[in-house]
Amino acid sequence: MKTKRKKIITAGRLVWGVVYTAPRARDPEHVRQARQKHSTKARQAINMRASYQRLELLLAANFGFTDIHVVLTYREDALPPHYKAAQQCLKKFLTHLREHRRKRGQALRYIYVTEGLHTDGRLHHHLVLNGTGQDLELIRSLWVYGEDVHLETLDTYGGYEALARYLA
Repeated sequence: MKTKRKKIITAGRLVWGVVYTAPRARDPEHVRQARQKHSTKARQAINMRASYQRLELLLAANFGFTDIHVVLTYREDALPPHYKAAQQCLKKFLTHLREHRRKRGQALRYIYVTEGLHTDGRLHHHLVLNGTGQDLELIRSLWVYGEDVHLETLDTYGGYEALARYLA
């Protein structure tokens, strides 16, 4: 007889309820390992959905609709040669932002994604930050690698799912 289990996840204002069948191991370990090596298109789709759902929960638990989504791009002369160099630039920026907020007694919470998969393959960063109301000018002054800083509140997306899908 299959047993059903119920799982309730609460992340901020988002509450998920899931009913699932508990897995039972029937195949020997070597058979399960062989299955894990092969990933079908359906399995890839399931993995992608699980990825954006985890991100959606993370966003809901840590950010409100007044927090912000920021896109940081590079000037042509400051464009890093590879992904690792772009990560270093972003970490330097986040260190300065954290220091600035710490001096004012403000916390810094963030999630970031570095992306370079658009048509021109140009590296850029997406950040979700807790907003303070005075962020645009501060972020523009701290982002020394480019002038194009795009900022919008999370309520622009009408929920966390759309932003999570975009970032994942």
